[in-house]
Amino acid sequence: MTNRNHPHEVNPETVGQFTGVYDDDIDAIFEDDAVMRDGEKCLVTFIDGCFFCKNDNYMVELYTAKDTGDLNLIGNIHDNPKLMTQEDAQ
Repeated sequence: MTNRNHPHEVNPETVGQFTGVYDDDIDAIFEDDAVMRDGEKCLVTFIDGCFFCKNDNYMVELYTAKDTGDLNLIGNIHDNPKLMTQEDAQ
């Protein structure tokens, strides 16, 4: 019998909470993920007990963002820290 209890070291700062939302391609969205919403990049953030899709132009509750437009996962800021920078947007 194979033992699958192999511990893996994890940086606790990179662990994000699952939001309960999936993008249009059925990819799970987690806190600190970057998503594309109707052509604009935004960051999934947890504020005051709620997940938001936030960028410099707007902040909208994540469940509303999913219900009112296209939502596609593009990565997370831990695997790609430059994902939400101005240089990356250009």
